[in-house]
Amino acid sequence: MNNQNPLENLSDEEIEKLRKDFEKKIFKDLNLEDLPEDKKTEFLEKLSDHINNTLINVIIENLSEEQLEQAEEEIKKSDRPKEEIFIEMAKSIPGLGEKINKALDDLYGVMLKASKNFREKGR
Repeated sequence: MNNQNPLENLSDEEIEKLRKDFEKKIFKDLNLEDLPEDKKTEFLEKLSDHINNTLINVIIENLSEEQLEQAEEEIKKSDRPKEEIFIEMAKSIPGLGEKINKALDDLYGVMLKASKNFREKGR
């Protein structure tokens, strides 16, 4: 099994291009291409927060009771952000990548459906 990070060998410019391409896809798929830039930025910030929460929830759902207790103790005694602690613990979860992909696919599906419903009601 290959545990290597697929972004590890990419340059900063290549990662930035992937991010920009993904953003363009989101706005195209959700029919939001005509939003003003400030609204696009606001939307992406909220989406980023939602994605981060989704990732943390997937991690928490897949930790054992013992791991959750360890995380709670670490959160209490550390000044590190709780997200950082959970992400560190995520390394021990088998098949986490697939679980995260499914959660993000589900989230994207909900976004597409909501966008479609919104567009239909707006007509």
